Amino acid sequence: MSTTQSDRDFEDEVRRIARAKWSAAQYSGAQMLEGRERDGIFETEESINFIEATVSAGTGKAKEDTRKLFKAISEHNRTGALKIAIGWFVTKNEPTADQRKEVQELGKGQVRAVSFSQFQQSLIDVRAYLSARGNHSFGSVQDFATKSKIPVAPFVEIGLSHAASDSYCMVDDIVMRVLLGEHFAIVGQYGAGKSMTLREIYMRLQDMYIKGRTAKFPVYINLREHSGQS
Repeated sequence: MSTTQSDRDFEDEVRRIARAKWSAAQYSGAQMLEGRERDGIFETEESINFIEATVSAGTGKAKEDTRKLFKAISEHNRTGALKIAIGWFVTKNEPTADQRKEVQELGKGQVRAVSFSQFQQSLIDVRAYLSARGNHSFGSVQDFATKSKIPVAPFVEIGLSHAASDSYCMVDDIVMRVLLGEHFAIVGQYGAGKSMTLREIYMRLQDMYIKGRTAKFPVYINLREHSGQS
């Protein structure tokens, strides 16, 4: 994937979270302001939020984006509008100390430097969910020697028959295709390894999220625990 495509994909993810964060502005997104594109402008009844998103860890990008954000905020404030204006400098990974310094100095307290995880956390604390979920049961998976819900034995790949194409799918294939939006239903007899396979898919997706290789995170639900719920 090219750097340009990676930038665009990350900007799309930030805008997706912004639309959920400010639902009143769910149809907003990138806009042109004074002939220059802004990664996102989201206006609600109480505030207007200017967003710049980047995968770069460089201070040059922090300077450039913070100047754009601060200028947009200043011009909004000069209109006499009562809505508070906030700038968001969103980085894929944790902003570096140098980036935070540039944002603090050039943004003059009106621009916030946050990682994607921090920006997303206002909707859901992903790290807390992943931590708690890891200590809960995954379907029928258990360590038969200790009766623990967390198996000690390593995962053994069995290969899954893909009915639609009459071929076999490995876990890595499913992981990558799930990230692309494909849907799968894993069926089989009790004890065939469905829960263990789903747990492994979950773990690999979790690892990719933690390492910053994707902005998507997995959710694992034991349906039997929600029987009868609407």
